[in-house]
Amino acid sequence: MEENKMNTKTQKQIKDEVNKAYLAEGYKPESAQLQTIERKTVNSSKEVYELLQSFKNENQEHFVTILLNSRNQVIDFKALFIGSLDASIFHPREIFKYAVLNSTAKIIVAHNHPSGNLEPSQNDIQMTRKIREAGEIMGISVVDSVIISEEGYRSIIY
Repeated sequence: MEENKMNTKTQKQIKDEVNKAYLAEGYKPESAQLQTIERKTVNSSKEVYELLQSFKNENQEHFVTILLNSRNQVIDFKALFIGSLDASIFHPREIFKYAVLNSTAKIIVAHNHPSGNLEPSQNDIQMTRKIREAGEIMGISVVDSVIISEEGYRSIIY
């Protein structure tokens, strides 16, 4: 019986061995393939705007999720949804899947308005509320929701 115990590897041991083999061959997990950024701290809507400068002039709406640790340091960010000229269809499920898979404490959501108008639509306000409610259920704080454009930025957390 003792011999069987020694020959049986735990799931964790097997997973660790596979990960080591992949890393040895230059494989990078999906999260490492995403845009890598230093642990920048984000404490304001202005800092969100500065971080997401590359999205402000896009011709289509881009819905971006920024993942934060408990000290508001950026873990990762990416555009989860790309819409049309004036709309982006998204679901909180996908936002929180991305957050949970990356062990996130907090998130910030943002999207651009290609028109330049920083006024939130009724849909923007409703979706922000829905995302915040989902965050409360998941135990992940939604710190801010920001509209960005070439004209500037606006927080729509109420």
